[in-house]
Amino acid sequence: MKAPNTFLIGAPKCGTTALSEYLGTHPRVFMCQPKEPHFFGTDMRAYGCCADAGAYGALFDAADAQHEVVMEASVLYLYSDDAVPNILAACPAARFIVMLRHPVDYLHAFHSQLLLNADEWIEDFDSAWRASRDGTRDAEQVRTNCRIPKLLDYPAVGRLGEQVQRLLGQVDRERVHFIFFEDFSADTAGEYRRVLDFLGLENDGRENFDVIHSNKVNRIVWLGKWRKRQQGPLIRAWIKFKLAVGLRHLSLTGWLHRLNRKPQMRNQIDTELRDDLLQFFHDDIHALQAATGRDLRHWLKTAPTTRSD
Repeated sequence: MKAPNTFLIGAPKCGTTALSEYLGTHPRVFMCQPKEPHFFGTDMRAYGCCADAGAYGALFDAADAQHEVVMEASVLYLYSDDAVPNILAACPAARFIVMLRHPVDYLHAFHSQLLLNADEWIEDFDSAWRASRDGTRDAEQVRTNCRIPKLLDYPAVGRLGEQVQRLLGQVDRERVHFIFFEDFSADTAGEYRRVLDFLGLENDGRENFDVIHSNKVNRIVWLGKWRKRQQGPLIRAWIKFKLAVGLRHLSLTGWLHRLNRKPQMRNQIDTELRDDLLQFFHDDIHALQAATGRDLRHWLKTAPTTRSD
């Protein structure tokens, strides 16, 4: 068995699913299934699918000598306080891929994902943001309805600059590859090739870069809530069954997702809310610019809305 040596650690809603799908078909890459075990995020275990190290290791049993890159893509690792230290304790030479996005578009998409996962119940993004920013959410309701309450702390979730600075305080810069969502949207093939260069892999000639994710909502809200409550036990039991019978790509949770989800465009953010968010994240955008070396001054004027969410 090979242990993972590369981690796509977030941020969510920044193109991570698309990139993991593209990389997962490269002959020298092994991507575990499910791609987001969230094993090392011990402060976010409610999103995890592995009860112990043995179950986690079993996700990589099929990796062999042809796989130079063995990876997973748990997209809450960047936000997690525990994940990166735990990864480095297990794999000191680990490499990290980080995908980033303008905080306004990022949080708007992230709020939609939490609604879909039934971890958020305030449907209007403006109201959800202000409740989180002002600390007016009912604490008991948060504990009851959200598997990981810190995911509803939108101000903290959106501080990507702070999260990246923390990462670079623990990992050498040359072992981290940054991708900005606007670049990934505008030139997906080019960004994919740059990832392969970072990983030391030859170009596999991929030419198809279809959009993988679009915004979705639950067809039946109560079914989404039921699935949330059962997700941990269901996933763990299903993974144990798949490994026992030698299946890898048959996904019970994926089938449930497809059954109960439908595409739906998100509402546009109004100017007042956008201005509020831009002002709130002004200093953090500067911090992200300093950490990554990327000129982000245009982010302080507008939030680019681009492809797949």
